[in-house]
Amino acid sequence: MRMSRGQMTFYPMRIGDNVFIGTGTHVSALSISSHVHVGANCVLSPFCVVKESCKILPDTVVPPHMVIPPGSVVAGRPARVIGEVGEGWGQGGGGEGEEYVEGGDLRALVRSIK
Repeated sequence: MRMSRGQMTFYPMRIGDNVFIGTGTHVSALSISSHVHVGANCVLSPFCVVKESCKILPDTVVPPHMVIPPGSVVAGRPARVIGEVGEGWGQGGGGEGEEYVEGGDLRALVRSIK
């Protein structure tokens, strides 16, 4: 929802299963898929899309219309992909596979964005 000059505009939003959203986070995203962890004090701008099994680190600002690829770790202001989550991350109850890998298979994609 967005308010300006007495008007309210509602944005369509879809949030999947097993999604954690940290305290102080502002969400205006178009879609957040399943098994996503959003850290504290983040901003998910209007019409951004977060795909499956992603981790958004604290204090990240995701710009409007950004699409975060599946299995990505995102950080920064503005947000950028900094790595990928470990295999099976977010699927279980914790423990095995909960860390993320710096770079990994997304290294070439990250370099092409810069």
